[in-house]
Amino acid sequence: MKIKTTGIVATAIFLLSIAACTKKEDSGYPNLSISSPTAAQMFSSGDTMYLKGTALASGTDDAHLLHEVMVAVKWQADSSVMFSANYSTHDLESFDFDTFFITPSVVTPTNAFVEAKAENHIPMVTTKTISVMIHP
Repeated sequence: MKIKTTGIVATAIFLLSIAACTKKEDSGYPNLSISSPTAAQMFSSGDTMYLKGTALASGTDDAHLLHEVMVAVKWQADSSVMFSANYSTHDLESFDFDTFFITPSVVTPTNAFVEAKAENHIPMVTTKTISVMIHP
């Protein structure tokens, strides 16, 4: 009985030591979120579109710290840029972007999208997009 208990305890300790040494998989890519506008949000010509979001480094070593963050509003039809803002985020662990854009005048309902990108020093880039609609 004592040998069986000792074997179980030894096995448990061995398994715990393996689990403790298992390194969590790190993708290396920055984390990025867009909090405003929301997906499928509708705007009228001349409305203010608030562009807000957060970029987070995937680690604290130099390679994983943020290098640059960009946010843009583009036409869905041809991806041409209506508005863009670039931020030098050199060596930051996190960055909140908060800017705005006045929507242009359109004659028919028009699809557009907001695109945000975060880049670290590796360089690895994370891109997020959300679709929006601009009405006359």
